[in-house]
Amino acid sequence: MSVLILVVVVAVAGFALYNSTVYYVGTDNGNLALYNGLPGSILGVRLSSVVEQGRVPYSVLQPSVQAQVDAHTHVTKEEGQRFIRSLGAAP
Repeated sequence: MSVLILVVVVAVAGFALYNSTVYYVGTDNGNLALYNGLPGSILGVRLSSVVEQGRVPYSVLQPSVQAQVDAHTHVTKEEGQRFIRSLGAAP
């Protein structure tokens, strides 16, 4: 039984460590945002949180850029920040 508990603890710790290193660009309150963690939730617990709130409304983005945002592609923190800031001049 203790081996099973150890395996579960190691798996949860490994997942938590991995989740803390993942970023993606999504939306928050209608604007672009950089998230840390994975999109979605497990048992009602969100796996991500907003790291940086963008000022660009999702609704003004070109459909191709909206598709990039909707894909929730994993990026580094720096890549996500660069992407959001590059759209800062969007109409």
